[in-house]
Amino acid sequence: MKKLYSILLITVLSFIPYINSLGNEFVWDDVDLVRDNPDVKSFKKFPELFLSPFGNPVQFKESPLFYRPLIFFSYMVDYKLWGTNPAGYHLSNIILHTLSSVFIFLILLKIFSDLKFSLFSSLIFAVHPVHTESVTWISGRTDVLCALLLLLSFNAYLNFLKSAGKGSSFNYFFSVIFFTLSIFSKEAAIVLPLIMLFYEIFFLSENTTVIASIKISIRKYFLFIFPVIFYFVLRTIALKNNFYPSLTRASLTERLLTAVTVFFDYIRLQFFPITLNSLYMVKTVSNIFDFKTVLSILTLFLIFALSTKSKKASGKLFFGTMWFFISLLPVSNIIPFSSIVKAEHFLYLPSIGFSIMAGAALSGINNILSDRSNRKKMISLLLTAIILIFFSVQTLKRNYVWKDEISLFEDQVLKSPLSYIAHNNLGLAYKVSGKPGLARNQFLYVQKINPKTQSSYVNLGNLYFVSGEMIPAIENYKKAIEINPAGFSVHNNLGVAYAKTGKLKEAVREFETASGLNPKYTSPHINLGNAYLNLREYDKAVIELKKAIEINPYLSSPYFLLGIIYKNNGETDLAAEVLNKAIKLDPKNKKAIIMLKDIYSEKGESDGKP
Repeated sequence: MKKLYSILLITVLSFIPYINSLGNEFVWDDVDLVRDNPDVKSFKKFPELFLSPFGNPVQFKESPLFYRPLIFFSYMVDYKLWGTNPAGYHLSNIILHTLSSVFIFLILLKIFSDLKFSLFSSLIFAVHPVHTESVTWISGRTDVLCALLLLLSFNAYLNFLKSAGKGSSFNYFFSVIFFTLSIFSKEAAIVLPLIMLFYEIFFLSENTTVIASIKISIRKYFLFIFPVIFYFVLRTIALKNNFYPSLTRASLTERLLTAVTVFFDYIRLQFFPITLNSLYMVKTVSNIFDFKTVLSILTLFLIFALSTKSKKASGKLFFGTMWFFISLLPVSNIIPFSSIVKAEHFLYLPSIGFSIMAGAALSGINNILSDRSNRKKMISLLLTAIILIFFSVQTLKRNYVWKDEISLFEDQVLKSPLSYIAHNNLGLAYKVSGKPGLARNQFLYVQKINPKTQSSYVNLGNLYFVSGEMIPAIENYKKAIEINPAGFSVHNNLGVAYAKTGKLKEAVREFETASGLNPKYTSPHINLGNAYLNLREYDKAVIELKKAIEINPYLSSPYFLLGIIYKNNGETDLAAEVLNKAIKLDPKNKKAIIMLKDIYSEKGESDGKP
């Protein structure tokens, strides 16, 4: 019964700190990855996920670096359930986080048979504010889903160790399956075999040498190698052999020293999650005698020493410490698989280790004081309650920062004032909210602090374009292309600006360049169709518009443009057919409605209604 009550308490405390996130909007990457991503709006796209990069390959991923197909499947499920209502997606994240918290409890109870310790550890994990970036941010689901599936795999692995006969094979099979799903959610799951190996060596093979334990473990878990190979083969295909992207110029020594200081910062955030930031600026460390570097090294050494010494007593601190640091390895940037060096969502999986350490400390204090008097026992419980309440309040407060893009990006600028990315993000948020003056100031400031930032020229060009100032818009687009000629979306924007000034041949050239750089990018095909329509090259226009429909059948505009062409060619039946499709996709398309009524009127079909 105590176990059931504990699970109920974990469930409640996992939900409460995130309840106010249900009113949050789609923010940052959520817009392109989820809300405006046509690839998540139909399960027909599911097979393509395994050969496509993370992110919408149709719209915006010019240099794909990630491969996480299972996340997009989860977004497909959400879209089927909730459409584009962000509350549903936030609810899914909270449910996944709750399940992770529960399985942490079950796993620790299985390993250590200590209900109080297992409960304290899972509650710390459930309410810790550093998880807001993973749970409150819809795009942060990569870490939450990956962690849950990894925990399910580890749980099945523990069942395998304790089972025999048919049940043993069953549990082993499910452990491999969950590990496979986990690694296809996020590459960080690759640490699970290392965690298993560590557990086997230090907790199950005390009378066996380390070398012998490793040999036994490799033979026992060789099947876990196949999901890793399978993942990296598909990843290489999806990312077009971009397996090891050149993301940094830092040397290996510099990356190691930087990782040490970042680890130190992560530890600080775990203990004191007060000044959280969704966009950190990290300087590459090259001097080992730098004060922070020395302090970081000494701190890490002290933690390892204390946890190793505690192994003989209970092993809880040691287990938590090893989980924390092993889980940090894939996101340490020692091997640079990401351009991001430090991020709070990187801590979701490692934070399980910290929660285990915190749970061990709190339960240890509680046990010591319980032996003395009931009053002192209550003091230890009160201390635990204060920590849980403090963490919960910090989480609730942090959720408000993620409420919308303006609040999020203003917080980024406040905490990282010299980050051009933060100012660029805030400028875009101001633009979307109808504050062009504030947006322009942000983009101009980006150009001041980092003149080689292509996005600032693109965004400033877009501002001028919207205000009808085509000449400065074209100038900014050209500067952006000088910085990065491979930016297909910029070529498309420049083409639209040329078209607005009547330079259709120049516009066609830019649209063709854009579609050549990314054949699956919808906009240049639509714009080419429109340009050819104005040039009265109808056959070419039809080809381009049909390409656009093939890429994304959910857009109204290509059907409408086809309707104009068919009507001009006297093909009224075809015109009526595509115009009906245009109106179905966009019932507010007044031009299509008027044109369809004209067609019906000319045909004498008075009862024809769009």
